[in-house]
Amino acid sequence: MKRQDLLLLSDEDLSLLSNKGTVKRARREVEEKSIDGTIAESDDGTVQIVWADGVTCTFANSERLSERFCDCPAVEICRHLVRAVIFYQLHYWNLRANGNEPTSLIQTMAGKDLLVNEASKSSPKTDTSLPTSELTHSEETGEAPTVSVVPSTLPNIPATAGRNGTALNAKPEPFESTGNWNPGEITDQTIEQLLKPVVLKRAQTLFAQGQLVQLLKAKKPLANFLSLGTSVRFLVPEDMRYTYCNCKEEQPCVHVALSIWSFRKLNSDSGILYTGTKSEQISATLIQSVENELLNLVAVGLASTSSMAIAKLKEELDKCAKAKAYASEELLECIIDDWQKYHEVDVRFSEELLLESIAELIIRHDFLMSGTTALPFLMVKGLSPDRSNLIASTRLIGLGCGLTQRRKHTIISAYFQDEANGLLSAVVQRTADKESSDPQRNYHMLASRLQYNSHSIGGLAQCAILAKGLKLTPTREISFGRNPFFAGSQDFDWAKLKAPVYADSFSELKQLASLTAPPYLGLRVTGQKVHIVAIDKVEFASFSILDQAITAQLVDRSGERATLHHPYMSRGAAGVDNALKELLNQEQRCIYVSGEITARANGLQIRPIGLVFEDKTGKRHLCQPWVDRDETRAQETEAMAETLAEERSTLVQFIHDLGEFLSQIVLVGLNNTSEDMIKRLAHLLARSTKIGSQLIRSELQYLYVELERKLHDPCWQSQPAASAFFKLAIQWRIAQDELLRLN
Repeated sequence: MKRQDLLLLSDEDLSLLSNKGTVKRARREVEEKSIDGTIAESDDGTVQIVWADGVTCTFANSERLSERFCDCPAVEICRHLVRAVIFYQLHYWNLRANGNEPTSLIQTMAGKDLLVNEASKSSPKTDTSLPTSELTHSEETGEAPTVSVVPSTLPNIPATAGRNGTALNAKPEPFESTGNWNPGEITDQTIEQLLKPVVLKRAQTLFAQGQLVQLLKAKKPLANFLSLGTSVRFLVPEDMRYTYCNCKEEQPCVHVALSIWSFRKLNSDSGILYTGTKSEQISATLIQSVENELLNLVAVGLASTSSMAIAKLKEELDKCAKAKAYASEELLECIIDDWQKYHEVDVRFSEELLLESIAELIIRHDFLMSGTTALPFLMVKGLSPDRSNLIASTRLIGLGCGLTQRRKHTIISAYFQDEANGLLSAVVQRTADKESSDPQRNYHMLASRLQYNSHSIGGLAQCAILAKGLKLTPTREISFGRNPFFAGSQDFDWAKLKAPVYADSFSELKQLASLTAPPYLGLRVTGQKVHIVAIDKVEFASFSILDQAITAQLVDRSGERATLHHPYMSRGAAGVDNALKELLNQEQRCIYVSGEITARANGLQIRPIGLVFEDKTGKRHLCQPWVDRDETRAQETEAMAETLAEERSTLVQFIHDLGEFLSQIVLVGLNNTSEDMIKRLAHLLARSTKIGSQLIRSELQYLYVELERKLHDPCWQSQPAASAFFKLAIQWRIAQDELLRLN
């Protein structure tokens, strides 16, 4: 009886169940034929492999894989078990490759050699529970492997009889499942058999409380619990014994049961759902109260807002916390923090970020009041955050640097995955932009500044960091504080990274991208769109004059394609030049890419933050397109950057100028707008007519009429103008994200 579950475990799956080093060692032992073994199977599916060194591995068909399957003293899944799975797979691969019936047990292999004893095929079996066949191999003499059949099972046939086997030099192809499957089809009876009653009861409680979960049906389905910070990967179809969860509990854990029940509620191939019956609503009174305070802030302006008005905002913040409106609470914290920075003349203050916070708060409130079910209510309302907390100790794997260019400052984010729990976090560096003539403005120089315990943010992004006492904010930004940490080199073996940050294929990335909510409605955590995927090859890498970007076709291991797109910016010209040189280098190949994933009409697009290259000697290195440069051409690149400047399209420039105008209103207030600002508004109104934006044009027209009336009407009230301002801020915030997605 063939054990399909053992045949479907890939090396990556075995690495999750044990570790990468154990898998490499086990495969080397089998393929180099340094160990002999005997395979035996029973009618009930039990597989037993006895090794020449005296260790026995027994795979029971009705139990989960554990260290108890091996009689060695190891307290975890050991190399004997991993070696046994690989040995078993190669045995059946050789049978299949030679056109033999896979259920035949009178064929045995070691490494890649196969010997078929034709005489034994016709020999009758005796009644035994575990029929066996054994292969012996002589490393000293180099003779071909021979078959010896256990006398109690079959008549003893000379090893030389009927020898016509052939050596197989081709690399074994992995056994694969036929397609996507649904873990919801796993029965409750199976769950009860594999989980302890106390674990099952805990799972039922968590499910009833309501969890926000991201689900993907695939060859290896994924359940990502956004509310719990855990993810579950199903490795073998319809078998919950082979699952991997990034929690520290014994597998299969409580989250496996939660995943199965969640998949039963999913009506499509992928989706985000809430497992509870209903989530707590936010009262309309609270939303109106918060927006009244925002209206007063916009009317007076941040520069003239008193500490008493800020105290009222703090009261609204406390009300949001009690109502479990966590996203509103965080955004109000940002607004209050911006007021503090402005009055302390902090260079980190940005009126553009303040405008973003106000616009996002209004967008979320409008969504919550609309009653729509396009997104789970709990996602927009916000999850209960782990408030800024200290992490005792951890190991972080650097994934590369991403960059966001604002109007007056630059944000560089070095992304990391926590090796223990798989959570994505980032070290964020915000720099106020200086005069355009300052040579320190280019992105490479900004990322090379030493400030994190004598480390630069660009250097940290390619390291593995051992740290204690890290501070992690609710948005998962890392602060090292004064605590020492060790930043060492990494091997860039990103296949060991955890889902959902690490994706199996472009197909899975497409599903993940389709489930990602807009940033102004999704969870307020860093790097929601950042993922990693393995690459088989890169084709057609070039600099597109039309797009003003590096473009290339990426092909994954299953043959699916995605587009790599890295935009040119004059301050990042050195990174563009270096990335293109790396992609065109024929002496190396790209094996992993990390970046922001976007689903577009013409397919998947990846904006890279890190590209891992491997040369012919197996040495790997990380290219960071935003912040690297080719040292051999540094002077030439910098000279070119001084003469080039980005050219924005008419629409992009209009949205940029609209944001600048609205930011200025937030700072000075509607009550204090001058004639010059009204003239700027009239100019924006005329431009909106040319680009054909009717929604923006109508609100600009209304705001222009109201501000014109303010100059002549002593009884003028700011509420109508503030209403138009809020609508414009919403349209500007949405346009920002859409332009980034479409460009």
